[in-house]
Amino acid sequence: MNANLEKVLRVLKSRGLFETTNNAELARLSGVSRQWVSRNSGAIQTYLSSAPQPSIADCEYVDKRLLETYVQEAYKQAREENDGFVFSLILGAVTGFVLRQETDLINDVQRLPKIIKVGTAVIKLIAQIQTRKDDTGVPIHSKSKQAQYLLTEMNRVTFMDHLFKRADSYSTGGEGNTAFAKSWSLRPRAAEISARVVELILPIIKEEAAKERVTVIPAHMQSSICSGISVTTEAECQQLPPELTTFDVSIEQLEQLSVPSIIQLINQAVPSPVVDHLAISLKNTANNDPSLGRTYNVFASLRSAERRSLGFINYDISSCIQIISFGILYRYSSDRYREVDDLINAYNMIFRYSWEPDFKRELRQQIAQDLGVDLDEVKKRLTAYANGSQRSVEGSPKLEQFKQESDLLRREVTAVIALHKPEILNDAIAQSKHTFPEDLDWTSSEPEEPEMARMKSSVFFFIWTYFEKQIRDAMLSVVDDGIPVHDAIYSKHELSCEDFEEAIKDQTNFDVKISH
Repeated sequence: MNANLEKVLRVLKSRGLFETTNNAELARLSGVSRQWVSRNSGAIQTYLSSAPQPSIADCEYVDKRLLETYVQEAYKQAREENDGFVFSLILGAVTGFVLRQETDLINDVQRLPKIIKVGTAVIKLIAQIQTRKDDTGVPIHSKSKQAQYLLTEMNRVTFMDHLFKRADSYSTGGEGNTAFAKSWSLRPRAAEISARVVELILPIIKEEAAKERVTVIPAHMQSSICSGISVTTEAECQQLPPELTTFDVSIEQLEQLSVPSIIQLINQAVPSPVVDHLAISLKNTANNDPSLGRTYNVFASLRSAERRSLGFINYDISSCIQIISFGILYRYSSDRYREVDDLINAYNMIFRYSWEPDFKRELRQQIAQDLGVDLDEVKKRLTAYANGSQRSVEGSPKLEQFKQESDLLRREVTAVIALHKPEILNDAIAQSKHTFPEDLDWTSSEPEEPEMARMKSSVFFFIWTYFEKQIRDAMLSVVDDGIPVHDAIYSKHELSCEDFEEAIKDQTNFDVKISH
């Protein structure tokens, strides 16, 4: 008998996997033809009956051959499908290997393409959940391709329960919204699989990244937002939308990141023209329209410290919601707000919060003391109320005042946009995916039902983030490598904040403060 086949048989027998291993997989692992395996089926059964325990060397050989066959299949699929995201397929192949060979979760799945498809779906779900920086859970859409494939097409409910915790009930965005989601979080076993996948895939990625690359960057693989040479981009430099570009990460930098971040970056990686680097796509990963507001790229899912470790400097729009809202009122309600003092008188607390750093710090500390929570929790609550949260406030008069002023500002901004920029309101309504009565008076000051207030708050979010994008675009015009992240951009160029503030004023007429 073939010596390599004997090694494979010993390992499969000891792992209880022989019965679920077909002739094609047996042939691949042993380096013989499928026909040869079929012709020698009797000898194989005879050998199995008395096969000794495998040695460490036997196990290492089989595991190496297994992983190689899985990765080769991923490359084959990438070629057949002309899929530029070959690393995503390799990630799925390595995950499939771990699930099939190192767990007992999919022992009955034998066809290699199917194993890789399962692995790809699992690791994409893990990556999606790991975008949340805490363990409170992530809403997974009921029509998620990965979830539907594993839960419905594969009918793997028990298998999924080993890896994920799913909420019992659906949450919905409101009346007329067909998007239903359950909150998902990882079980320890999924986190262990994620870490094991990273351990196995890094040497593969390193080998691929070390290959010689072309010296000319293809048009579909831009290395930065703009190909200009100088820090300040020239007028003739044609900028592409960030979601059509990439940024480079060296293998050395990649290895220094957390497991969740490595998984997420590899999922969006393509071969870089630069040796020992990966090019990470900045494509929008959400279902929203990035031309109308925010883009949710993979860079946004990295932790602040990890962005810094990659060499990027943050330039934040200070108190973004309030500053933009006041700018909208100052622009479109000049009859009411002739002077800045008029805004201060109407919204004393949140105006000072947005412009006075000492006041902001003291207010947060006071609320933290009132509620007995840490400052991070205070920041979350302030952001929620600024966006129109209807959650009741107890125990902090200051927070109650912040909520009331924020709610008033939210309603006034929406009313002003309805009057002066109805096209922006219509886009915001479409983005919110809510359905409103056709005769709804957006300028009404009458009391709102909680559900209606919540739905309108979603519209308000898409209104102010529309203007936020204009500000970010102005900031991106200052540098040739900018990456947008919500209310900030990141760049490897160290510039003064005034450079960005001047560009914003010139291009959008918004007065903002930029900070690090």
